[in-house]
Formats: sequence, structure tokens, C-alpha cells
Amino acid sequence: IDVVLADISMPKLDGFALLKKIRENPVTSILYVIMITARTSIGYSREEVLRQGGDAFFLKPVIRQDLLDQVVLGLRMTGLKRLQENNERYGKILSGRGPVGEKPENGAR
Repeated sequence: IDVVLADISMPKLDGFALLKKIRENPVTSILYVIMITARTSIGYSREEVLRQGGDAFFLKPVIRQDLLDQVVLGLRMTGLKRLQENNERYGKILSGRGPVGEKPENGAR
């Protein structure tokens, strides 16, 4: 999974609660989250979605091409984040600071 499309108004777990869980988990925190709603009267806004950690916001009805463009952007952004994480991880290993390159304790080999 690289992109999450969530309705803000869902039963049991609303979109903002889901977004919070996604951002709190180190494994899922890099996912690109697109929030969507039909409820403008409740005060949902792009600013609120971004403030709470969302990446994009749409009001229903959604223009299909705009949503597809955001999904493609999300796939690219998550891919770049994964690449950056891998580069950092492998850089530590190659420099001797990661798990593979750790020096044995007490001189053991």
C-alpha cells in the first residue's frame, strides 16, 4: 500500500482518527493520505486535513482526473520516501554504523 483514500465521515473510525493511526505507526507513517468528504457544512477544509497530517483533500463530487493525478503523485511521493529510507539504512550499514557493520562486543569475532 502506498496511497490511502479515506472518507472523513466513516462509521466507527472517522477519517481523522484513521489518519492519526496511520501517522503514529512508523511502518505506515510514510503513506500518502487523500481525504474525501461530501460534508462541507461540518467545517471540513483542506487546511484542517493538512494540519492533521493529510496530504490531499477533495470534496464530493470529485473530478476523476484530479483524483487520479493525486493518486499518481501519492505513489511517486511514497516511492521517494521509501527510497530515501533505504538509502539511509544502507548508508549506515556500509559506513559501519548499522546492524551488519556493528563491531562485536569485547573483541569477539
